[in-house]
Amino acid sequence: ISFYGFLGKDETGNDMKILRVYYEEKDYVIYSIAQINRCKNLFSESNNIFILENPSTYHQCIEEFPNEAFICTAGNLNFSAYKFLDRLKLEENQRVFYLGDIDPEGMIIAEKLKNRYSYIKIVGMNKEIYEENISDRELSEKSLKKLDKLYSFDENLIEAIKKYRK
Repeated sequence: ISFYGFLGKDETGNDMKILRVYYEEKDYVIYSIAQINRCKNLFSESNNIFILENPSTYHQCIEEFPNEAFICTAGNLNFSAYKFLDRLKLEENQRVFYLGDIDPEGMIIAEKLKNRYSYIKIVGMNKEIYEENISDRELSEKSLKKLDKLYSFDENLIEAIKKYRK
């Protein structure tokens, strides 16, 4: 998993020095599950934390908003992403947002996140934004069928995706 703008504490409560270096240098980190497992707590000083599906969006956001915190799932929710979020310690004033692709797979990721972490707010996944940014990529029947299993999205969005098949 890749992240930016986070600090961490180990099992003994000490700062994770390597994370402090990345934080102070305003650089992103790529961590394995073994490295995440050495973190007891992960936290950010930013009031806004963004979970992004797309790596190019992630890097663009880091450049444009260097004082915010970002997590990149790179198109899927793997064990590392869950472990990271399980260790995330939030302050009362902090908000966590998910911005993903408006396609069946991105919507499934959003729904899984929302089901497991009720504090996450899904943003940018509505019919208006979809229609302003329709992809050129045709969705397969298999992908379109996944829409029938989603229950937390506006029906207008789901119908638009089925209509345009993109």
